Amino acid sequence: NEEKESTGVFPSPKQIGLILESWSDIEAGLDEIGVESFKKLFESHSDIQTYFPSMKKISSSDLDMTRKIKEHSGRVMGLVRLYVENIHDIEKITPNIETLGKSHYQRGIKSEYIDVMGPIFCNTIRPLLVRKRSVVTSTRRGLAVSVQENKRDYEKRLPKRKKKVF
Repeated sequence: NEEKESTGVFPSPKQIGLILESWSDIEAGLDEIGVESFKKLFESHSDIQTYFPSMKKISSSDLDMTRKIKEHSGRVMGLVRLYVENIHDIEKITPNIETLGKSHYQRGIKSEYIDVMGPIFCNTIRPLLVRKRSVVTSTRRGLAVSVQENKRDYEKRLPKRKKKVF
């Protein structure tokens, strides 16, 4: 990411401005965005549903009806909200992100699945921000960089996990 390289920090001041400028549009529909993002995640990566025992037998068209997906997406969107609220001091939420990462790691959730959530989230918010195309592009780039940086940072701190042999 050129902005990260030129300033050495993420998010850059420009990215912060773009995120904050678009936030009211996103926040107004955050609950629906969360549910829709997870529906799209399960539709494009149906194997991820196995990590949600209460949803294993639910078709992707029924996902928006389940209380569990609404609860889970609500927690994830709560973290997005927390991130934006603390965008000028991201270090404040590091413990929240680490807790989330540890929880996913302990459940055996592959990091590749976390990597796909950023682009799916951005594709979900895209229709809300059609008039603000540069915001969507920058936000998508920013989320992708953020996911990668958090993943690398988190993986450095984890003990090495032995691979399962079947």
